Amino acid sequence: MPTPQTEENFGDCVGACDCRLRFSEATFSPIPVQNCIGGGPVNEGDLDGNPGDEIGLLPHWWTSCWRGYLVYTFRAGAWQPLLPSITTHCDQWVQGVDVIEKDRERPGYVITRSTDMAGSGVQSTFSVAGGLGSL
Repeated sequence: MPTPQTEENFGDCVGACDCRLRFSEATFSPIPVQNCIGGGPVNEGDLDGNPGDEIGLLPHWWTSCWRGYLVYTFRAGAWQPLLPSITTHCDQWVQGVDVIEKDRERPGYVITRSTDMAGSGVQSTFSVAGGLGSL
């Protein structure tokens, strides 16, 4: 974790501002996460229909409510992104809007909910990300 911040060094890291997701199972390599000063991993369950659960992470940062939600899957012996990061705003989290879930009607697909600045405020938009087997 980076050094505590003061008015003199707010937003600066001593070294890289990176985190690592580590596992109790020694056979799993840690997942490096750039531009991250903290965060809590989320077991998203099995999103892609392949063996094993996916892991989500909302990286913490010094400023801004805009953040990309990351989802990782274990394939071919390594952790890799399930799909590109999902843009979110803190309002989405406060409202309890789930960012990603398995599409129960279309095997191999997920439903993502990102936040988009539109009109007079923040709106959640819904889209289907497909073809997970080809990522």
